[in-house]
Amino acid sequence: MADPEELRAAQRRAWDGPAGDLWSVLADWFERGVADYDEAYLAAVDAGPADRVLDVGCGPGALTLAIARRAGSVTGIDLSHRVLELARTRAGGADVTFRVADAETDDLGEDAYDLVVSHFGTMFFADPVAAFTNLRRALRPGGRLVLLVWQSRAANPWLVSVLETLGAPALPPDEGPSPFGLSDPARTEAVLTAAGFVDVVVEPRVGSMWFGEDVDDAARHLEVQHAALLGGLDADDRERALERLRGDLAAHRGAAGVAYDSAVWLVTAR
Repeated sequence: MADPEELRAAQRRAWDGPAGDLWSVLADWFERGVADYDEAYLAAVDAGPADRVLDVGCGPGALTLAIARRAGSVTGIDLSHRVLELARTRAGGADVTFRVADAETDDLGEDAYDLVVSHFGTMFFADPVAAFTNLRRALRPGGRLVLLVWQSRAANPWLVSVLETLGAPALPPDEGPSPFGLSDPARTEAVLTAAGFVDVVVEPRVGSMWFGEDVDDAARHLEVQHAALLGGLDADDRERALERLRGDLAAHRGAAGVAYDSAVWLVTAR
């Protein structure tokens, strides 16, 4: 079993490096891609003017700012300096605090928040029980937790199909730091219970993962997203991979553009 500290160090290097840089470059596209889930997520958050909110893995901050329009105060934390620079630029004069912090290990205060929320930001913890214990400590007694996380690989062909089409040597694992790290609802409930949360509810939601207005638009963004994978191929293999990708994108083009099926869990607890 991998050492949690080694996993944490790898996550910090990735998110405060290439992964964070990528999110900064493609922020609008990434956010548009999962917009089908915004309404349900914000309704579950349901922040009010007296609520102090901690947004974990806030990224470029679009939904952090949406929450801030109703909440009393919002703090967004992330491992990436670069995405937080973008979030601060987007915030303008809004009363939101963005800071670099590791939700798993950093001192986030005690009883400091009424709500801890995360929009696809909690699946990469090296030690989920330790991480959520730290987040529970930051919540006041009775405070609420709201998470959006991906369901299984089988329920999310948008990622599996693209990676297989491009010839990825492996798919993200179902456990550990991964997009699918909280994809098992029973495991998620067990982790949160072990961390001291109660009234855990895991609800399914389905929607589309939008990739672009048309095949050219989608392919252009996906080439940037997967540049490292494509860069490891020779010229002929790269051309064949992109040809397969464009064929798969064309098969998923509809009236709203290129979109694949996707599925998430909306997790709430206190």
